[in-house]
Amino acid sequence: MKYLYILVSLIFIGLSTNCFQQNLSNKNISTFFAFFNINNPDTILQTQNMINEKLICYDTIKKEISLLKLTDYQKSISIDKILSNNYPICEAYLVGVQERVPKVYTVIVYIYTNYTAPMYLINYKDTVLVDYIYHDGSYVYDVIEDTDSKEIIYGYQRWFELHQDTVYRIENNIQSEYYSNTEKQIEKSKNSTIIKYKIEESGMFKQIFPLQITP
Repeated sequence: MKYLYILVSLIFIGLSTNCFQQNLSNKNISTFFAFFNINNPDTILQTQNMINEKLICYDTIKKEISLLKLTDYQKSISIDKILSNNYPICEAYLVGVQERVPKVYTVIVYIYTNYTAPMYLINYKDTVLVDYIYHDGSYVYDVIEDTDSKEIIYGYQRWFELHQDTVYRIENNIQSEYYSNTEKQIEKSKNSTIIKYKIEESGMFKQIFPLQITP
């Protein structure tokens, strides 16, 4: 009976501790969303592993991007702290927020301009912006070579993948060659580049592949 009492006590303490930690985590998240002025966090707090342009929905009727458009205040505490004053005027949209490391909130921001459409992962430790990484988005352009009536099309596919506290920044460079008069493909080649980061408890992105050697 004595051992049964001890076992029940340990289970109760464990449940109480877990409940306290969960409430503390919820409080931290609530504080962050209040700081970022997000009223409906249920649709913003996400756990998807693949972060790419497919998450960017476009309303063809309203002719607008179907994401939460950042207000001037939200831009001031996020993307404005990163971009230089020479950056072209842009619209910024919130893709989502993830918590891969306790109390570190990764805010995913999509930017649209006439020139480029990059995506940023911005890390906050509690409510302090600590670090960020980005890619320039996927796009395609072609080059005409008149010497042999051959058209070369270059494509760039870029995305992030998140696995636990690790982020993969992936870029595929695709080159396709066609005869411009027959549209017959000659060859297609693909070259992938992967950079791997770890989200540290401080909120910093630490590059772990390829290894960076500091002098």
